[in-house]
Amino acid sequence: MKFISYIIVLQFLTVEVFSQVISKCRATTEKYSNCVSSFHADTFDSKCGTYASPQCKELFKTPEKILKDCDKEFIEITSAVLKDMHNILKYTCKRDEQGDYCPLSKIIQETELHPDIYQNMKFSEIFESIKGSCSSQKCLKVAITYMESLKDMLTDDQKKEKEEVKGLLNFLNNC
Repeated sequence: MKFISYIIVLQFLTVEVFSQVISKCRATTEKYSNCVSSFHADTFDSKCGTYASPQCKELFKTPEKILKDCDKEFIEITSAVLKDMHNILKYTCKRDEQGDYCPLSKIIQETELHPDIYQNMKFSEIFESIKGSCSSQKCLKVAITYMESLKDMLTDDQKKEKEEVKGLLNFLNNC
């Protein structure tokens, strides 16, 4: 829940900063404002469709380049927020070669819709469906990247969880 609150605060900051930009970069921020506002779209198809657009991909991947005509502080703050949003959306919106959401993306979407859905489950139970990622190179790549990040975030006090994640990573790396 803290993670979602963090995102909402970052979204708020971005919108607030976007509305106060100097006139020199106002046209740029207006041109890309749909990329930011879609972060809270009603459906994942809408949110992910906007994220996947060439315009928004460019903004999320290279915000410094897009916002080059803006104030330095604005670029620094906004770039950090946009990169955080990109890191969330790349997992939430990943699709396989047939255009279906990857297993990891489905888990993240379910968690966003129902934050307590996995509250009493082990990592191994939650991520059992990620094993379906083996049938898609796109899904496999994003699942491995996500699980490696998760493993790195777990503390020494979370040895059991870390071992579960390592086991899943081992499985995914041998697909």
